[in-house]
Amino acid sequence: MPDTSLRYVLGSRSPQRLTLLSQLVPAELIDVVPPASSTELEFDGLATWPEIRQRLIDIADDKSRQVLDQLGSRRERSVVITADTTIVVTTSRQEVATTAELTDTVGPVRALGQPPTDDRYPDTVRMWFRDHYAGQTHWAATAWQVVSPDGLVANDVMTTAITMRADADLLIDWYIGTGEPRGKAGGYAIQGAGSVFVTSINGSLSNVIGLPLEQLMVALS
Repeated sequence: MPDTSLRYVLGSRSPQRLTLLSQLVPAELIDVVPPASSTELEFDGLATWPEIRQRLIDIADDKSRQVLDQLGSRRERSVVITADTTIVVTTSRQEVATTAELTDTVGPVRALGQPPTDDRYPDTVRMWFRDHYAGQTHWAATAWQVVSPDGLVANDVMTTAITMRADADLLIDWYIGTGEPRGKAGGYAIQGAGSVFVTSINGSLSNVIGLPLEQLMVALS
């Protein structure tokens, strides 16, 4: 059970992460304090899973530091929780094992962030589905970090394998028109209409949405 003498500070602007955290911690104990800056480290130029994994950890850690700076003296009674999610795809149509764990042997790989918000939005989402999703397996990777009131840090990265239908092109124009891909890592939301493309998931569903509850529950306890 959560310690009711503490506040659980979620350092995120994501309503999905707030909903997920509320499954572990009573809503009345949660404060939302997003990082002061919306600018994050990029994944440009990273082509291996170890590089992307470390970048994810760095982003979650940077978010924690920004939140802690905002808390001031409140940090002495606060548990700070941050996370960052990206989609990792292979850049060649190689046969890959559909295990949940993304290993160092898979590569070369690429991290897909959010699609652009300008006129490139529809073409970018179409390209991602055509080149990386349709009939293939990719991974959702979420780095999380928990900082205790006395400064102890726990963090890790969880991956989940997602396989999508081969005929995704039949529905892609409809999906782009829903607007759901905007602001979503990898350009789709598995908890929404994006689920129509998914044929199988190996691993944690909450991890794909943005917060791996299985690992977080262990860290909080």
